[in-house]
Amino acid sequence: MGFRHSEYERLESDTYITPKWVWDILYDHFERFRDAYECCPANAQFDFCDDTIIRKYVATNPPYGRQAERIARHALHVTELAEGSVALLLPHAWDTAKLRTGIFGYPFHAKLVITERIHWANLEIKRDKRGNIIRPASTHAWYIWDWSRRHSMPIMLWS
Repeated sequence: MGFRHSEYERLESDTYITPKWVWDILYDHFERFRDAYECCPANAQFDFCDDTIIRKYVATNPPYGRQAERIARHALHVTELAEGSVALLLPHAWDTAKLRTGIFGYPFHAKLVITERIHWANLEIKRDKRGNIIRPASTHAWYIWDWSRRHSMPIMLWS
């Protein structure tokens, strides 16, 4: 698989506002996340990983890098006792890292691949010389963990 360099520079704060249609894809396939706790809202003034409140549902677009895995593990921790679910919007290849293989056993439930590249709501729209909109270079997926699905195999979906 090739990699295409994006014409967009990474934002210093890693704050990328997720467009509504990306959330709608999640809700269309997993209705339960409509009322989920958004643990990493834009410009949050708190660290979710310090939160000890048990949650039934957690859904977010976490900051990239090492923070994402830390947030994933903590979200799994705070939803386990409630037999809840976690949905994280992450790069499509996030599940290919060797050191993350342990996070994809039970309770991992599904990967919902988003087939359209996301243009983050807070990024300016750039155009090429012909006037065509330049899309960001990376693809994403919703990764779903569900503590209540003990005896099911993970599924893969596309939207």
